[in-house]
Amino acid sequence: MSYFIGIVIIIISYILEITLLQSIALAGVIPNLLLIVVISFAYLRGRRHGMIFGMAAGLLFDLANGSLLGINAFAFMLLGYLAGYFHRIYTKEDYTLIYCMIAAADFLYSLYYYAIEFMLRYRLALREYMRLVCLPELVYTVLTAIPVYLLLSHVNDGIVRMEYKEE
Repeated sequence: MSYFIGIVIIIISYILEITLLQSIALAGVIPNLLLIVVISFAYLRGRRHGMIFGMAAGLLFDLANGSLLGINAFAFMLLGYLAGYFHRIYTKEDYTLIYCMIAAADFLYSLYYYAIEFMLRYRLALREYMRLVCLPELVYTVLTAIPVYLLLSHVNDGIVRMEYKEE
């Protein structure tokens, strides 16, 4: 049941990312809502969920955007798996760790995207990319992560209660 709910949330997040968030772009960037969802679920549910949701979110992104199939799936899956390691030290009251993880994941994803999309085409303006795209997106993603993580935390509590009742 948790996988089904997670996939539905990923689809809704992607729809929001390509519709609503496009209209409120700041400095030409939008927050990476799929990354927020993947890292949040990995933190709340563990490595396995993080890897599966990361693969699903990345494949959805690859299929919908027409990019090379698997490029984003691999990145989201790896980031979800790594974030899932912190599930064991998850505490409901500590929000600092999750926001730092989302910031680090967004930064690593931006570097990965730069390496795949720009460096391989011999566009080496890393400083420009960091200043104009990476840092504004990172700030916007972390600010967006605050309400999104709180919402996903409540959804996760409901999933845990449903799983507990089923047992």
